[in-house]
Amino acid sequence: SGDTRYRLLDGKCVKASRVGSPTSDAVAGKQSALKSPQRQVLNLTAPNLFIWAAAHYPWLFNGNYSSGNIGVAGYGTFFYYYWPSTGNYLGELNGNIYFYGPGSDWEVEYVGALSSFTCVVYDCNSGGGGSSTGSSLTVGGSVSGATSTDGATVLHSVYLTAGVTYSFTLTSSSADPKLWLYSGSTYIDENDDISYPTNINSRIDFTPSSTGTYTLKVGFFEGFGGYTLSASSNASGGGGGGVDWSSSFSADEIVETSETLAVNGRWGQAFTVSNGELPVEIIFAAQYTANLYVTTGDTLNACVNGGAFSHYENYAFIGQYGHQSFTLQPGSYGICIRNTANVSNSMRVEFQRQPTVTGFQYLQQRFTTVVRTVQPGGRVTQPVSVGNNYRVIVDGANSGGSFWYIPATEQSAFLAGNTFSYYTEGFGCGSDKASPGLCEMDGVGEYAIAYYNDTSSPQTIVIVGRDYVPE
Repeated sequence: SGDTRYRLLDGKCVKASRVGSPTSDAVAGKQSALKSPQRQVLNLTAPNLFIWAAAHYPWLFNGNYSSGNIGVAGYGTFFYYYWPSTGNYLGELNGNIYFYGPGSDWEVEYVGALSSFTCVVYDCNSGGGGSSTGSSLTVGGSVSGATSTDGATVLHSVYLTAGVTYSFTLTSSSADPKLWLYSGSTYIDENDDISYPTNINSRIDFTPSSTGTYTLKVGFFEGFGGYTLSASSNASGGGGGGVDWSSSFSADEIVETSETLAVNGRWGQAFTVSNGELPVEIIFAAQYTANLYVTTGDTLNACVNGGAFSHYENYAFIGQYGHQSFTLQPGSYGICIRNTANVSNSMRVEFQRQPTVTGFQYLQQRFTTVVRTVQPGGRVTQPVSVGNNYRVIVDGANSGGSFWYIPATEQSAFLAGNTFSYYTEGFGCGSDKASPGLCEMDGVGEYAIAYYNDTSSPQTIVIVGRDYVPE
């Protein structure tokens, strides 16, 4: 009839979509980096496209979705995704994509051939640049690289833990960089400019729902050149305190994280020692058996991904937990933890510079380091005497449960499960019931650190106490 709103497809009259064909708003905004002719280097599937559509058209496809197959009279059997929050469907039939719901005025709209979206979703950059594989990225570290032709991209793998929020930042002084994130061949997200036009670098924030290896693709909106890609996470809390930088003592946190790893799960973080040797310490607690390694920087990723790696045997915890101090020479290192239990395993790692106190020197351990597994409902106390001619610094870690600072006279009541008194301030240790983060017990007297396993599973605790005397 000449009406451009409709077209014949497989002998049927269907409505032409306004949603996002490759020639409409799917490539709106900045001029597309898509080159012609297209070179479809990846196999796009309907689920890949539907997830991409949800990321780019949240007003049409938002929130949780269901999927399946449905027969439609006059058409055939569609594979579909349905978003209840918006009432819209995306469907695939015979290699073609359709849209249906309130967004299409309840008419079946033809969007386009599935294959025609390949380079829109994957940004094939078919100007001849091609794609290459770069070095793996470790959370807490960075990788640098370069592209030498327009449209070239580089793939970097990264191992992520479910439930942890990560930030990936791509910077370049050569051109306008662009970053993509995938799980296998499944598109997750992309970013061109952090804040155009003031910051044309790229950043993606992501919280994975499953633990595993993901892929970051680095390219440029236009041009080519050098770049740096870094990864950080918010993995912290859940059982430890930070350093009170207003205090006269400190211990720079190098790695501080609480992780719950699935069976065979792994986690790692890179760090560098520079400007001379560094006295450090590790406090490690794990709900069940686990291994912790201090690796060489160039093999950390292999440890995280299950390959062969080099580590320092004297600094490792193999199926154990506890506390140890040692000195590292300048160089590149990593902390790698592995779950060796056949169940999900909660762990706490605190890796820091050995504490220093201005005007004081370390004398001795205040008490034998407590390293215990505590059964559900179990209670533990550690007495602490504080004098007037030395300072007592405590630290620790736990895989779960609650801590209190109490008067020594309250130990019996606490251990019996009766009502007890505890301090809410005055120790610089806080009152959040977390494990005893690095803090000073600064009142002269007799005290106790009290722990109660108020969970339904066995938990491990580590408590360290040190004396410092005037220099």
